[in-house]
Amino acid sequence: MLGFNQPNLHGMHRWQASLWRRDEGPYRSWLKTQGSLTRRLQRRCRRFRVEPLRTSLTPALSDEGWLGARRRLWAREVLLRCDEQPVVFARSLTPYRPRHRLDRLLRGLGSRALGSVLFSDPRFERELPYFRRIDARDALYRRVAFHLRSAAPAVELPPQLWARRARYRLSGKALWVMEVFLPAVVSLADETDAAVGGRDKSRR
Repeated sequence: MLGFNQPNLHGMHRWQASLWRRDEGPYRSWLKTQGSLTRRLQRRCRRFRVEPLRTSLTPALSDEGWLGARRRLWAREVLLRCDEQPVVFARSLTPYRPRHRLDRLLRGLGSRALGSVLFSDPRFERELPYFRRIDARDALYRRVAFHLRSAAPAVELPPQLWARRARYRLSGKALWVMEVFLPAVVSLADETDAAVGGRDKSRR
């Protein structure tokens, strides 16, 4: 079995800037959410909450080679729950600079949603997201499975999961946010899904 940091060449270069394979199915509209994912989830829940899993100083995972030589990172990992169902696993990373606002932000968020800060503070700059499917060969997939074993043991992961990542900037410092969409998010489909599907069809 692969460990979290065992080399995995499979996962190094598969992030893509567009969704063109058309096999993401019901996850497509969630992957293409342009505004705050937190707000969209909140609209689909009676009760939304953030479950903190881990916040620590950590090295990059084996398939996070796109981070380059940055080896000391603040990482925050959480589950986003809708009516107690885990729907998204999120992993946020920023290079270690303990006096910078981003480091203090990740350490002090607790059970608050990071999205509530990113989309309410105009000083954050967001770059276009990247997308990919992950499976058990990927350290990120194994990270999700590891946390769900204790936080949500009843959840059975499919062989592949869809994920996206985006880079934000504040005062010259980068923050990467990776979101992995869990099976229960499909049941939260709303009118946005139909709108996205209609736009996609018009482009064929």
